Amino acid sequence: MEEAWRGGSPAIRPHLPSASRAEGGGVARRRPSYPASPPIGVPCRGREVRFFGGDDSIGLVDIAASNVAHWLGVMEEVGGVTPLLTDEEYPALCQWAKRYAGDETVKQCLPKRDELFAMYSGFKEMFQAMATSQNQ
Repeated sequence: MEEAWRGGSPAIRPHLPSASRAEGGGVARRRPSYPASPPIGVPCRGREVRFFGGDDSIGLVDIAASNVAHWLGVMEEVGGVTPLLTDEEYPALCQWAKRYAGDETVKQCLPKRDELFAMYSGFKEMFQAMATSQNQ
């Protein structure tokens, strides 16, 4: 198909350079580089960054990472495991999680902690029952 369109129209897929057989025959692919967001909890333009986007408004990365801020703690509690994120090991991330979960707009959108606890407890019981029935 590309040969039919070559000359007057752009290629349907980009041409990748051939890799030498000495390199295993694979094609080296370059990843696009994007400017990194400023790390949370560090000065950005002379002030402290509250959210991943670097300003005082919640952005896409904050929403994508919301499971760390709200759901992870409930799952750890239901599972009876040691917390994965502690203030000692990840102070900036823990501070972000508190700011995110404490935001008034976010609070309106997140399910209540006791509802999550009940739901995950039900899941845990269901999975334990399934495991027990398979072992018999």
